[in-house]
Amino acid sequence: ATKAEVAAWLKKLKGRVSEKTGRPVVNAKQFEMVKKVARRVMREIDGEGIEDGNMGEPLQWCMHGGPGTGKSHVLRIIRHELFEKVMKWTKMFKRRKM
Repeated sequence: ATKAEVAAWLKKLKGRVSEKTGRPVVNAKQFEMVKKVARRVMREIDGEGIEDGNMGEPLQWCMHGGPGTGKSHVLRIIRHELFEKVMKWTKMFKRRKM
């Protein structure tokens, strides 16, 4: 994926409305979290800071909230939409059968 593809996806997500409910897919706080991850991804795609060793620490961010605030929803959007659909990443493991 390119930085432009990630930016385009992020822009679409911000304005996207659920066909089912007519409400935004993510609220302002949820979008803030998704944007934080997407911006780091774009920075790494560009290789910004790699040449001079100034990439910085890995992104470590905490998302919290009460039951039903959409924490799992945000993680699903980041994993499924950003990493799997936009970045075309796939799982490299299979679950063991018990």
